[in-house]
Amino acid sequence: MEAALIATLEAKASSECESKAAEAERQANAIVAAAQAQVEEQRKAAVARESDSLAFQERRAKLVAESEADREGLAMQQAVVDQALDAARSEFSRLASSADFAPMIESLLASAMEAAPEEATVIVPTAQLERCQGWLKSNGHARATVQGSNTLTDGVSVQDSNQTYRVIHTLSSRYEKLEREARKRSLQILFPEGT
Repeated sequence: MEAALIATLEAKASSECESKAAEAERQANAIVAAAQAQVEEQRKAAVARESDSLAFQERRAKLVAESEADREGLAMQQAVVDQALDAARSEFSRLASSADFAPMIESLLASAMEAAPEEATVIVPTAQLERCQGWLKSNGHARATVQGSNTLTDGVSVQDSNQTYRVIHTLSSRYEKLEREARKRSLQILFPEGT
């Protein structure tokens, strides 16, 4: 009977060991599965973060590239307008040395003399000296002193005898007052889609 009791106890101990081993294995498998699931979740989160980061960097790079392209496009437009305005400015020099300038200088002179005192000093291009002297005499400004200038080429300058003020009427000075508007309109004409 003792042997049967020992065999029963051994069988019961063996059964409990197997049961505990099975439970430990089940718990170990559950822990491993939970760890694997957590690792997979962390991997997916890391991939999502990196994917979001790459998408953000891609959007940012695209915006930077578009901004740079816009900047270069605007710089190109400004360069084209600069060339057009430089051509217009150089036309003043050509016009001032042509026969077409005579009526223009008379118009500039008339405008400058509207508020000039009787004994004003009038500075004109040397090439237009005689024409301007004749115009002044025939238009009631015979007392004005007329001087020729090699540096003033596209208009006239009028100052009082005390040299307290000066009125400059030249094509280039009038253009300077309009240059900003000329630039704006040139951009609108040359690049209508960008304005």
